[in-house]
Amino acid sequence: MREQQLQRISDRIANKAKVKRGLKCHVFDVDRVIFNGHLLTNFVFEVAHEFPDRHPIHDTLLGIRQRVVMGRLPLKTLNSLVLQYVENGFFVGLPYVKVAAIAERLATNLDVASSAFPLEIVSVLRALLDQEMDGVVVAITGAPEEIVVPFCRRFGFDGVISSVYVCDEDGLYTCDRDLEAAFRKGQVMDTLANAFGFCWGASLGMGDSVRDLGILNRVGYPFAINPEPALLDEVRTGGRIAYVEENEERGARIFKADGEGRLHEVSLQEVLPKDLCNFVAPIRGSLDNKTLATALL
Repeated sequence: MREQQLQRISDRIANKAKVKRGLKCHVFDVDRVIFNGHLLTNFVFEVAHEFPDRHPIHDTLLGIRQRVVMGRLPLKTLNSLVLQYVENGFFVGLPYVKVAAIAERLATNLDVASSAFPLEIVSVLRALLDQEMDGVVVAITGAPEEIVVPFCRRFGFDGVISSVYVCDEDGLYTCDRDLEAAFRKGQVMDTLANAFGFCWGASLGMGDSVRDLGILNRVGYPFAINPEPALLDEVRTGGRIAYVEENEERGARIFKADGEGRLHEVSLQEVLPKDLCNFVAPIRGSLDNKTLATALL
């Protein structure tokens, strides 16, 4: 299955006019970056609803989700329970064909509700890469392939490296899983570089947790999107990673750390490649509103 994921990226590269070594590969995590939540949690919830023997799990998750919505439990409680179900064989014995169909339907209807900044960047990258034919946009995520591939298709990703849940010869899920894309993203990046000769120095990457450091430490333009505390600590100490703080009320603001770990707001021009920056729309709530408005006149 991992070979199939790499082959899809290879096919996309082969379809581009300027096939050469040194292609740019822009890399994104998905959960809490492109999708404001966890795809696995939504996926398991939907699958449990469709299979009668999993209905008790669905009812349990429904009750917990209602308590999360009411503010009585943190969302991480629900996500942790879903992980426990999966680790204890939630998918084992289920038919791949039916599960994949559920995933396709769910991915089409999921409300993205993501931060606007990552989606804006993906949109601009997609337009520029289609024109210049000099790179690809790839997701590296721990979410299972069945849900993340159709989800990322909505935004024009050239490929997805994700967790793989293995099936037997009868098309039924086993307990075997390939979780490299969840826990060893740096190794996945190295595999991509070795396979396709990608140039990380000219590439952009986005993530939200310390598991994404394998991405952020390699690309030339790293961004932490509303990062978890552990990743924010890395932002403060490293000085390379741009910190994007975004919410509906205040819009987006971008910061970088100085040598003493203090965060200072910066403009898009300071953190994006020039050719990309010239096409990104002004960010509400950021000091870029004035500077970019002037640049785009």
